[in-house]
Amino acid sequence: MNTRQQSIWAGKFGKEYTERNSFVNGNVFNFDEWNNLLHKEMGITRTSLNELFFGNLNVDSVLEVGSNVGLQLNCFEKMGYFSKICGLEVQRHAISESKKIFPNAAYDIVQGIAEEVPFKNSSFDLLVTNGVLIHISPENLDKVLSEIHRCSKKYIFGCEYYDDNYTEINYRGHNGLLWRGDFCSEYLSRFPDLRVVKKKTFDGVQDKSTRYTAFLLEKIK
Repeated sequence: MNTRQQSIWAGKFGKEYTERNSFVNGNVFNFDEWNNLLHKEMGITRTSLNELFFGNLNVDSVLEVGSNVGLQLNCFEKMGYFSKICGLEVQRHAISESKKIFPNAAYDIVQGIAEEVPFKNSSFDLLVTNGVLIHISPENLDKVLSEIHRCSKKYIFGCEYYDDNYTEINYRGHNGLLWRGDFCSEYLSRFPDLRVVKKKTFDGVQDKSTRYTAFLLEKIK
């Protein structure tokens, strides 16, 4: 596939995003600044959110779809939740930067697209997205959710902008790059083998007009 969104995120626009959001000074990652950013936006740190949703999960492997330079992967490694950690990222620049920032990382980031995840069925216990589904065009959302569902053996997690109705939002002067919605319900309406383990909605701290949802879904037999 070669969608408009893929081309934009893989190109200059995506590179600029990476450079703005890597929390790096001289290839040194500022973990505390990154961890606390979520608190400024949602009222909870990233480590606290991870603990809330993953602290009691008995799983070994995780794939983050849309991992960028691997900040969440690095956090997973620090917290010791998973023995096998992997990322999927469309932007080659982000993957290259990740190797510079985390040269000793015990995980890999694979270049690829969410519409065609390059792994076999049920390859990972847990599939994760963080602010990724919001950037998928509605016409491609079904394919992306299907790929995530296909590659998950047990659990699916998402942390995304929330809206009761599927709504397009102008993003840095661009249309067709950002949508808010109820992504938990999008999964549930498509896949009857999923159930909600945990779901929490957060009101925006800095931006009162923005809401967030984090959800953990489980595949049931």
